[in-house]
Amino acid sequence: MRFSLSLVVLPIQTIASDLPRDFVYELLTPPLPLIVDVGAADGEITRKLRLLGDDDTRVVAFEPYPPNIRYFESTTKDLDSVVLVTKAVSDVAGPSVFFVPSRVSGSEPGWENRVGYSSVGHIARSSKDHIASLLRRTERIRVQTTTLDDEFHVPISFLKVDVQGAESHVLRGAQHLLSNHLIHMAYVEWSGDPEVISTLARHRYRTYDSHYIGWSALGPSVFEEEGFEVVDETDLSIGQRGLIMINLDPDPGRKMRRINSMSDTWIQTDLISVPPERQLDFESRFA
Repeated sequence: MRFSLSLVVLPIQTIASDLPRDFVYELLTPPLPLIVDVGAADGEITRKLRLLGDDDTRVVAFEPYPPNIRYFESTTKDLDSVVLVTKAVSDVAGPSVFFVPSRVSGSEPGWENRVGYSSVGHIARSSKDHIASLLRRTERIRVQTTTLDDEFHVPISFLKVDVQGAESHVLRGAQHLLSNHLIHMAYVEWSGDPEVISTLARHRYRTYDSHYIGWSALGPSVFEEEGFEVVDETDLSIGQRGLIMINLDPDPGRKMRRINSMSDTWIQTDLISVPPERQLDFESRFA
């Protein structure tokens, strides 16, 4: 099945069914000279990525939130060729405000050993962020930002981006890398922002979805009514059971934005994006 290259996400289920969650990591094999982890949190994914590489693999991780850094250092302390940059990645370099709406208290099931950890921090994206943070008494800290174009001038074998809704800013700051197809595969968390897809499409990247993760106080019917199929559950750091879903709609962003506009409800997925010259190689791995 093929779709036009406009604002379309190619459903991974049309290529291969019954895929495990985070299957993308099973596709990575050396050589992987440079791996970049944006939004490294406690370093568990950084560790996984480094172990997928070989002696020549270097992993550069970005994580600006101080309470997460101690977990990152503990998780990766026995690994070589791992570099931590304590900056946030965005579309401009300089000082910014980092919002942390919630942290692990230690009472959440399965998260007892992650007190102070947060996977939901993000830099300011608009004045609405500032207003919302004041109303919710969100923790705010000052951080330095950088861009991928400023940091890297060589090919990136694999790029992972998990920055809680600021993914379009990260991609805006990678225009040179994207236009020259120097990012060989990107794995980007996505909540429906059309700019993420339009940026990748403008640089002729082919973009596929993966499993969708969601939670709603109203239960699974919210997602099922939009055409998402619930296939499993998972523990979330907010102390709730999240839903794992699949989708066959080539335009899921519209549905996701509608769901995410509701209170006590959210949905996201991880997009896999490759430049056109790597599309056939990517799809052949599922044959």
